[in-house]
Order: sequence, then C-alpha cells, then structure tokens
Amino acid sequence: DYVYSNISLSNDELKSVNTYLDKNMQYDLYELTHSNIFSNKNLNCSIIVLDNYSYSIKALIGNRISDRMVINYATDVLLQPGSTIKPILDYAPAIEYLSYTPATIINDEPYTYSNGTPIKNYDNIHKGNITLRMALRDSRNIPALKLYQAVGGENAFRFANNLNIYANDTYEANAIGGATTGYTLLNLANAYQAFANLGYYAQASAIKSLEYNHTTNIREINPKLVMKPTTAWLINNILHDVLKSSAYNVSNTYLMAKTGQTNYDDATAKKYNIPKNSTKDSLIIAYTRDLTIGVWVGFNTIEKNQYLTRQDKSIPKTIMNIVLSKYANKNEYYQMIDGIKKEYITIENNNAYLTNKNGYYEYFEDGTEPKTYLYPYDKA
Repeated sequence: DYVYSNISLSNDELKSVNTYLDKNMQYDLYELTHSNIFSNKNLNCSIIVLDNYSYSIKALIGNRISDRMVINYATDVLLQPGSTIKPILDYAPAIEYLSYTPATIINDEPYTYSNGTPIKNYDNIHKGNITLRMALRDSRNIPALKLYQAVGGENAFRFANNLNIYANDTYEANAIGGATTGYTLLNLANAYQAFANLGYYAQASAIKSLEYNHTTNIREINPKLVMKPTTAWLINNILHDVLKSSAYNVSNTYLMAKTGQTNYDDATAKKYNIPKNSTKDSLIIAYTRDLTIGVWVGFNTIEKNQYLTRQDKSIPKTIMNIVLSKYANKNEYYQMIDGIKKEYITIENNNAYLTNKNGYYEYFEDGTEPKTYLYPYDKA
C-alpha cells in the first residue's frame, strides 16, 4: 500500500513497478511483529529498514494489524522522537558549527530551561563535569539542552532541515525530544542515514523504476552533502559506544544506535491512572555501514493503567538486533577519514590535554585537538 500510494498517476498506463523491497526481510519483519516478543496484544509496532548505499527502503511494517486498512505508523504518523533527536538537534550541530569535540566538557548539573522550568535526567542524577562523548552515550538531558542553547534553536533546525527534519517552532524542549508535532519513523531513520553515509543525504524511496506503456521512469539518486564528513564520522564513533558492551550489540560489524523514550504528561497519567513517569513510546534508530533501521513500539490509544513495561521498552532493541544480525553486511567498518585525528589525551581541570600516560585515545576534527601537554616534561 505504501508503494502504490507514492506513485504519481499518468495518462500513460502503468505496466509494472520495480521496487527495492526485500521479500525475505519483509517476511521476517512480519513474523517478528507477530511473535511472542509481544506479550501484550494491545502493543503496536512499526519498523523501517533502509539500504544506505542506494538510499532506498528495503522493508517496512506500519502496524501489527495486517488484515485490514490501518494507520501506517512508519510513514504517516508523527511520533515524539524522544532522545533519538539529540544527535540531530544538539550534538551534530555543536560539532558542525561550534567545533565542539567528543572531549568537550559539559556540566551535568541542576538546571532549568530559559523560562525557569526545571529539567531532569532520566535517572534524576547529576554527573557533574563529563565529556560530550559520555553525555551522548548516556543520553543525559541537561547536557543536550545546554548544547541546543549554545548552538541556538534556529541553527539547530537549520542543520536538521537539511535532513528533512522540520518543526513549527524552536522551543527548547525540542532538544530532548519534546517536539510539538513530531516526525515520522521514516524521516528519523532517513536523517540518521546521512550519518551512516558520512554526511550525504538523499530522500529514501521504495521505488526503483516505473514502467509505462510508452516510457520507463528510472529513479535518479542525487545525494547532497549536508554536513562535514568529519561531523558524521565523530557522531558515528560516539554512537558506536551506546550498545557495544550490551547484549544487543551486533557482532562482526560496526553498530551505531540511539534509543529514545517518551513519557505521559502528568495530567494524562492522572486521568488514566498511569504511574508517574511511565513510558508511552520506545524507539531505536540504529545503523551499520550498509543498513539503517528504525523501530517504534507504543499504543494506538491511551487506556486506563496502560504503559510500557520494562520488557516492552526493550522490544525495539531486540528487533533491531535480530534484523541487523541477519541482514547487515559483515566486516564493514569505518576507517579513519581525512580531517580526523586520533590523540592520546587526559582531562584535567575541565580541559583536554595531550599525555603519554594514564590517558585514553580520543578522536578530533583536525584543528580542534589539544595542542599542549598536561606537563611540559611529559612530551616525548
């Protein structure tokens, strides 16, 4: 249905549609959404899988209901993105426009929005001065907001607009996924595909060509460079940390991922007898060199005492792991690219310094790396 809804009508009779869809993958997605992964029959799910090399849609599931016309949650519903928006609106723009680095220090402290409303982290803990890498890896809300403020809402969305991510406003809540309208799962996955392709973006399509009686329309792919390749490379390097030590990592390839969750607001929770801070939606956008996948789980409607359990919240990661373990190319990794430097550093007094001992390796855009040693005599 999604394919045919995206075909332009013509006076010339349509004979055939050539798509990028992978029948085996599509079948597997169907089986997954109808498997015992879902213990709650009311829980819905959508999945989108993109091929990064051809900027195409390989498979999609829009709804767990498949025996009648229903809403397509992969392509037609504007979802709250949760923390999946942070690389797009906060971290990548800070690297792109402000020359921030993975070693830039951000203070994770008690904090408020500009209007004085308090903002909290998911765990209600403040970790103090941490690196940008640690802040994104652990999905801290307060550092994300600080980056959004430093970049400025207009600049953040100038960056996002190049990834086909638009909003009606630049409110600060956008920084942590509190979008007024939201984005489709397809748009989010498509935006992340630009990171996978080191800064090149093209709108993903399921249609390869259309054959009519008298003509054949073949899709033209014209990727546009929308960010510095070094920005994408650094985001990839950080997002590789998110699941690499977890049970959800995909072996023999290079996995990058960002999860996101949304909560019911207090008024809704009270009205439907839902515990405070309960999870409403759970998402993941993950990618390897060749594939990008987006998975969402949530409910069609708000019901009394209905929210995602801990097991429900892990479903997107489970599905991602199963799909990419089977279909992602093996042994495809990102090599160093021009403009990236690797340095052995240490952090002292909230600054990064070169060192020869008791440090760690970090990556920088050329020119943003530390230039001095912590101790002059430490220099080899």
